[in-house]
Amino acid sequence: MMNCLRMIFVLACLLILASELPSSAQPPRRAGRPVLVISVDGMDYRYLRDRDKLGLKIPNLRRLMREGELTEGIEGVFPTITWPSHTTMITGVAPRQHGILGNRRPRSEGGDYYWDVSLLKAPTLWQAARKAGLKTAAITWPVTVGAQIDFNLPEAFAKRNGGGMDLHSIEAKATPGLVEKIARVFPSFTQEWMDDRTRTQATVYLLKYEKPDLILLHLVDLDSEAHETGPFSREANAKLEYSDELIGQMLQAVPA
Repeated sequence: MMNCLRMIFVLACLLILASELPSSAQPPRRAGRPVLVISVDGMDYRYLRDRDKLGLKIPNLRRLMREGELTEGIEGVFPTITWPSHTTMITGVAPRQHGILGNRRPRSEGGDYYWDVSLLKAPTLWQAARKAGLKTAAITWPVTVGAQIDFNLPEAFAKRNGGGMDLHSIEAKATPGLVEKIARVFPSFTQEWMDDRTRTQATVYLLKYEKPDLILLHLVDLDSEAHETGPFSREANAKLEYSDELIGQMLQAVPA
């Protein structure tokens, strides 16, 4: 799903990163501050608009809304599903231009997911950052298998458990040695399923130890819960509150 807050997070991050990129006439330099792009999949804007009526305990999202920028006028691309939407967010063009037309490829192409970066037909934000000499990272971001990303835990799975994806599939496509490095700091990281808890561990590790200039993070558990129990159900609301807790952990790890 596409939603207003997720898009404005991305637009704000793009503007920040653009302001940090060197011009072509300058030698590459490191950005002055990291850019963390957080996509909370399935976070319908009404969760935020009706936060008081729903009684949602989301202090970190409330803080970002209060201290940042927010829009109520964003329209999603067609189709408004995960993989095309996330690819539009990091290319700035519609699915017919970037080539990711759904979560799965047409039956004529085998019907598998659009796993591999070779299927992209438009330049991406991480490519622009790397071209400028900046370090990049991605955590279960769609269409990043094989991408030239410095710290990559791509969206890849042979099995699913709600929002969890089997870590073995991710590790097989990840930056060599990255899973082991994260596990040294967070020993529970190497459980069978990579879910939003371990995605947050990976993000905190990157912020504290590797310090990439750009991190793309895809949180999945809320969307999975809403598919299971329905949007705005007690369970989905609780999952959003949990997502807020995780965002708080990430904000604490961001350099002052």
